[in-house]
Amino acid sequence: IVFNGGNELPGGVVSQSFNTVIGVEYEVTFDVGYYDYNVNNSGLLGIRASVDNGAGTLLDTTFDVSNVVEVNPNFSAVGFSFIADSATTTLSFSDITEGDGTGNSAGGGADIYFDNVTVVAVP
Repeated sequence: IVFNGGNELPGGVVSQSFNTVIGVEYEVTFDVGYYDYNVNNSGLLGIRASVDNGAGTLLDTTFDVSNVVEVNPNFSAVGFSFIADSATTTLSFSDITEGDGTGNSAGGGADIYFDNVTVVAVP
């Protein structure tokens, strides 16, 4: 998945709901990288990951993508865990990159890539 591809405006969101078992810990992992067209970029290049149980947010965390390798074609593996408290859980990733996507402002001109999202129960 690519956020901000081709200088699109930041702010994309992708979500998936899945069955979970109450009280079980789950580990979420994914690969992330970026390509920055603006070499002087000083803005936030980031993804927010949130886990929702339908009644509220279990986890809301951000990943500063500028701390990982630039895609060529490298990715960095990142992750987090949560304990389910409902039978259905929604995992969402949102683009929190600063800027207008044109390459002329902080965060603009950067494409964020992520792939290989996995959710597994921790034994």
